Amino acid sequence: MTADRYLTYWCSNDDWWDYDENGKPVILPTAPEEAQESYRYYLEQKRKNAKPP
Repeated sequence: MTADRYLTYWCSNDDWWDYDENGKPVILPTAPEEAQESYRYYLEQKRKNAKPP
């Protein structure tokens, strides 16, 4: 799986994620491990690319 595909793998199935009360996407605990790993990778990349306040 390529890095770009891995970045979005977690959201490829609507049964694996939902939105929290703030409207942010979150992975569900019932998602398979590879989807959870993809979500962690997504968060890591998002933090790295975030601009300082």
